[in-house]
Amino acid sequence: ASCSVSGVLGLFGLPLIGGIALAERPERPMPSSLWRWLPGISSGIAGFAAFQGLTRFGSGELGVPYVWPSDSQQLLVHLFWALVLGLLGGSIGLIFLHWRKICEAGLQRRLPNPFSQAILTGIVIGIISQLQPLALFSGEQQITPMLQKEFAIGASGFILLGILKLASCGLCLSSGWVGGLFFPLIFSACSIAQGLALGWPDLIPEQVATSSMAAAIQSAVLGQALLPILITAGVLKGHAMGGAMVGSVVGLGLRQISLPRSSD
Repeated sequence: ASCSVSGVLGLFGLPLIGGIALAERPERPMPSSLWRWLPGISSGIAGFAAFQGLTRFGSGELGVPYVWPSDSQQLLVHLFWALVLGLLGGSIGLIFLHWRKICEAGLQRRLPNPFSQAILTGIVIGIISQLQPLALFSGEQQITPMLQKEFAIGASGFILLGILKLASCGLCLSSGWVGGLFFPLIFSACSIAQGLALGWPDLIPEQVATSSMAAAIQSAVLGQALLPILITAGVLKGHAMGGAMVGSVVGLGLRQISLPRSSD
């Protein structure tokens, strides 16, 4: 089963995720046994190669090439912002977890009927769609256009979009709507990062902000170290991988410091 899942993920350009996802756990954020994840890793790489993913990985999002730091000073600047925005992304991830608990408790207490919960969530989503239509989607098809500057909504608009996406995602998952976490989290982090970079273009390196926040928010929510790096690398096509690595470590560290072990 793990080989099948990993092979399919490999076809979509995510070769390592299946094996790591099956072996890595929040209470043990590093795979402990080679034989638990090696079959999945091998199948994922095979699927990745079959889809010719090796020809496109590492260059970053199409039309958004990542320029590596040219000197030590620029490297330190990128590292500094990766740490700072990793902390921000991890904090947002922890807020998302708290928001989801609030939604679950509130819905169960006030609207125990699942049908009523679905109706309320639909009304809230309708209101959000009037404020920002882009918040309706999972984000899978919107990440690349956003990074390519196709959304002219300004710095505050990007930040609002990211917040609305997280709020609606937490509410939907709490009320029984079927869906996943990865793309909403990545889209939200990228949107907020874009807003911050647009607001302070002379201070914050946009590409480092995007990758570090995307990885940090996932590691804080999932309680895992390797999986967020691999997902970020796959979705952003290897974009600013240094920032993703720093962000994932910072986000996981923030979660382990902030949340008691029993809550994992």
